[in-house]
Amino acid sequence: MRSTARACLVGLLAGISAPVQAEPLGTAFYYQGQLNASGQPRVAITTLDSTLFENASGGNAVGGPLTNNLVAVSNVCSL
Repeated sequence: MRSTARACLVGLLAGISAPVQAEPLGTAFYYQGQLNASGQPRVAITTLDSTLFENASGGNAVGGPLTNNLVAVSNVCSL
């Protein structure tokens, strides 16, 4: 029983002391939303302005504004 506990402890310590390397982040940014005009879903070519905030309910802006021109908006969901 002691050898099993010792082996687990050695394995745990080896895992903790192993160097950690972070993978580089990509540039993909996924988002979803709904665009309405006069209470109806908007299906058109439009301009989207985006700003990234530090909190879901506002706070300080940490990125943007970023403008994307000629964005096709449809009622189709895709990933």
